Amino acid sequence: MNFLNKCTKAVMYAKSYGIMILLRKIAYKVKDAVTSERESLHFNDFLIKAVQTNQSCRCEALDESIFDIIVPVYNGYEYVVDCITSVLANTRNCRLIIINDASTDPRIGPFLDSIQAIPERAIEVFIRHHTKNVGFVGSVNHGYRYVKSHFVILNTDTVLPKGWIQRIMAPIIQNEDIIASVTPFSNSASICSFPVSCENNKPYKDLPLDTLDACFQLYGPTEPEKIPTGVGFCMAINKKVVDLIGLFDEETFGKGYGEENDWCMRAFKAGFQNVMVMNLFVFHKGTVSFTETYKDDSLAKNLAKLSSMHREYLPMVHDFIRKDSIRDVRDALAMLIDANTLGQQRLVAVLDNSFTGGASLYKETLLGCLKNLGCALLDIQYDFSKNILRIHYTSETREDIFALRGHAVEHIDDLLRHFKPDLAFINSLVSWPNPLKLMHLFRQSSIPYAAVLHDYFYICPNWLLVDATGKFCRIPTDINNCLNCLRSDKVAGFTHFGPDERGDITLWRGTTSAFLREAASVICFSESSKGYFVHALGDIPALSVAEHAVNECFKSSWKLRGMDMDRITNVGIIGAIGTHKGMDVLWELARLSDFKKGRFHLVFIGNTSVVKGGFRSKRKRLTVHGSYELGDLPALLEKHSISIVLIPSIWPETFCFTASEAMALGYPVICFNIGAQAERVKRYECGIVLEEISASAILKALLDLRDFPARVQELSSMTQKYAPPSKEAHFAYVSKILTDISHQDKQGLPDLTLGKWYWENEQKECAS
Repeated sequence: MNFLNKCTKAVMYAKSYGIMILLRKIAYKVKDAVTSERESLHFNDFLIKAVQTNQSCRCEALDESIFDIIVPVYNGYEYVVDCITSVLANTRNCRLIIINDASTDPRIGPFLDSIQAIPERAIEVFIRHHTKNVGFVGSVNHGYRYVKSHFVILNTDTVLPKGWIQRIMAPIIQNEDIIASVTPFSNSASICSFPVSCENNKPYKDLPLDTLDACFQLYGPTEPEKIPTGVGFCMAINKKVVDLIGLFDEETFGKGYGEENDWCMRAFKAGFQNVMVMNLFVFHKGTVSFTETYKDDSLAKNLAKLSSMHREYLPMVHDFIRKDSIRDVRDALAMLIDANTLGQQRLVAVLDNSFTGGASLYKETLLGCLKNLGCALLDIQYDFSKNILRIHYTSETREDIFALRGHAVEHIDDLLRHFKPDLAFINSLVSWPNPLKLMHLFRQSSIPYAAVLHDYFYICPNWLLVDATGKFCRIPTDINNCLNCLRSDKVAGFTHFGPDERGDITLWRGTTSAFLREAASVICFSESSKGYFVHALGDIPALSVAEHAVNECFKSSWKLRGMDMDRITNVGIIGAIGTHKGMDVLWELARLSDFKKGRFHLVFIGNTSVVKGGFRSKRKRLTVHGSYELGDLPALLEKHSISIVLIPSIWPETFCFTASEAMALGYPVICFNIGAQAERVKRYECGIVLEEISASAILKALLDLRDFPARVQELSSMTQKYAPPSKEAHFAYVSKILTDISHQDKQGLPDLTLGKWYWENEQKECAS
């Protein structure tokens, strides 16, 4: 499409709908093209910058400057009253220049004439009445005759917060030779709209202006962002630029539409920048702006003139919307405002890593439970492999998913402090940088927290308690053994995560035990794991055992199992199997000559660290199914004609989902005498518990069952006694914690509403 056709199409849109609609159409087209690309991994690094410092405390020595404000007025009495009242109440050190452009409303003149100067706040008032209507452009140009300094052009359908003029003028004062115009955030300001760009938004969450602006003061960047054009509802202008290029082109643009865009483009071509200030929010009613009165064919004509005079204008706007460089700021501000205005809704943070497995499944169920309890959620996940922090925020009104660079972990305390969760669940800190520091920060904070013990990370950085020889260390009483192990164990996963503090087991346990003792709740999933924690860390007052629930699909699938002596015995191994899960033992088992003779077949329902899914040995001694959906497990075990389930873990499982799943389906279980797996099998007498951790011990147990096949059915019948708790019963502790902790109603950002503070302390801060 050539330039003329593009311009004609733009004019037709503008003629029918106006410039705002044209910008929206550009925005929608661009957003459709880039949404899938950006949402794949949306990095919001601004969020960390926002919460590190109190932006609103930065006074830029603007208090000595006197600024001018030009307010063209034409009817709209109620809007005029609200606008002028907010200017007088929330501004200091200014000259208010009001141009009444022959308003026909008889109330306008008397109201304007009643406005008085306010000497104690250095506010001067100049009012001029036109006898003939000249339009917005002519009124602004008339007002400029009285301007003595940098100035703001203000529509009458705006409402200003406290301290606004110092913030909107800061970029110009700091960069007089660079900045031409400054526009703030608003609910309705085309490319400067919040929370959705190029939309006529209602005030976010229907919050009052002071509350919204307070958050922009606190979190909004003080560095301005370059934009292709200012937006004329509230636009600060550098007088030096006007002296160089003139003000609005009244001859070309008549009574209005496109004049501020033309001026911004002329300033841009003269080497200046138009910017947006992001620590200020101005309310724009957006319904009775000055130029609405003049909406006629001049709109289409003016847009055509603008496009002809500045052919790069629409491409620049299109490119800005496509890149959406301030998306991060909008998203982070909206999320922070939402989190701090939840009212009675509680916010719960959950910290976890990106590992898959039982702990990950547990977290998803926990999040579902919290959501059902009506909580807002802040899911924080550290991905060690990519060195990023993933954030998933969910409330009744919004959902945000994005990522932060790895250095954001250092500021997790800032994040939590500003989100102010009512409770934090620590699902797992394995792989997190500086875990001891993080535990210390939680202890120092006022945030109640609960810890979930999926592994033995709080006992040892080597969270599986498997030593350099590949055996369960049994937590030696001689601390020197631990120190030697941590120094020599070069294959354990913890060696990848650093830092050096992980080698000091005394420091480690001193910090973790203090952390757990001060927790609101500490949940483990078996008496076995509870015993290990008490043995290593001493008494933990809030420690309790809450056995995991089992997926509903298993509860209705119990069946009496047996062993057919006329067929090969298929032994099931469920889940992902690595070294700590006994892969080396199984590999050795498959190579034993008696195993080959004994007509056994190992069936892996899941992946292994040695053989990929889909593998089947030529002699049919070993099959690896690969990944599976949990709900498909009962059918998969039936499909492979499993007689008995083997759990070869060489570490003391803290719960062992696979043991519960097998028992719930009626399968006898063989395991070593360590951990929760052995605890449950012994409690229900539904399997064989081996004292010796070896392949030969497993083979002997299998051969014994081949000799006495009726034993399999007998053990299977014992699994009927197993009655896993319901999900509701297990997560009852969550409801109890939420009931026990105090909750402060979050209605009005009490610690973020800094407008009054800023206003009252402005001079004092500048003086100091």
